[in-house]
Amino acid sequence: MSLPAVLCAGRVYCDLVFSGLQSCPVPGDEIYAEKLSLHTGGGAGITAHCLAKLGHPSSLCASLPASPFTSVVRDELAGTVDLEFCSVDGQSDPQITAVLTGDMDRSFVTRRAGSALPEDFVQSITNSAMTKSIRHLHIGELATLLDHPELVKLARKENWSISLDCAWDVEAMQSERALALIESVDVFLPNESEIERLAGIGLTSGTAPVTVIKKGGAGAKGFSGKEIIEVPAGDVICVDTTGAGDAFNAGFIHGWLQGWSLGDCLVCGNHSGALAVGHLGGVD
Repeated sequence: MSLPAVLCAGRVYCDLVFSGLQSCPVPGDEIYAEKLSLHTGGGAGITAHCLAKLGHPSSLCASLPASPFTSVVRDELAGTVDLEFCSVDGQSDPQITAVLTGDMDRSFVTRRAGSALPEDFVQSITNSAMTKSIRHLHIGELATLLDHPELVKLARKENWSISLDCAWDVEAMQSERALALIESVDVFLPNESEIERLAGIGLTSGTAPVTVIKKGGAGAKGFSGKEIIEVPAGDVICVDTTGAGDAFNAGFIHGWLQGWSLGDCLVCGNHSGALAVGHLGGVD
């Protein structure tokens, strides 16, 4: 039986992963990394890749990072993720993230540039949606949905279900439009820090029909109607936590689209997240 096709939309970066750090730099100091590697970054791209690895036909809608970083994303995703809805048009400012990772977890410095999605994305997706048999839309971060609320209208018109990650963005989480947009999706997937920040604008575990709180090494907690289930994470060897939450999203969506129980979806999400921390970068 073929699995449902999924479209992932959101910002895509090139991650410059500095690994093997013993500490984070402080102003005026210089530190040295054991390794530097380049990877696809951004929730939409990583989740699309993980869903493809789980067997779902996956498409990505994004403005790709400008040269010289475009090739990193294309080379990593080509053959796994359909990039028909991606573009580099008008992207002259490289969209990159410096990831500092080591025993102290990881920190990010990000340059967000240009539009998250290509200018003509609605028309191009509408023209191809039927032939690709897309059944679900995953939006990689709340900020992209705030910039492009028409994503919800597009999905509902095509009768797709919708999932949404939050991604840490203080301005987005304080937006007066955020609560209504979260209410409009089927599955909301924030982490603990994000859910605490969003509580300030009135978000509760019942705002979206299904809410999943990612708790890192402690596992995850899901809410669906009156059902509340918490599933601990197993013991894993952690190399780099970059993209672990996005991989979790893929595992959870994989189960949810097949009608699995909430608990089984959480287990699958935890397993996908655990696999992701075993290598550098979000895409393996």
